Amino acid sequence: MAQEADQVETVTGVRETMGNAVECPRLRTDDGRSVFIFRLPPDVAIGSRVKVTGVFVHPTTCIGPALRADRIDVL
Repeated sequence: MAQEADQVETVTGVRETMGNAVECPRLRTDDGRSVFIFRLPPDVAIGSRVKVTGVFVHPTTCIGPALRADRIDVL
């Protein structure tokens, strides 16, 4: 998965965590990858299947890169 600046990406998977003070919420993708999602609202429950579209960013509230949730579709 390329992570170039402003390159729009889409991932589909299941929410695994709610996140905390150091980690953004995490999604387990269909191909088994673990992806942090920035701005995933708490009303998307753990276990929900979602498709998230956005760009990868380095928010100060998360460890490492995270996909900024510009569009969220609960499937």
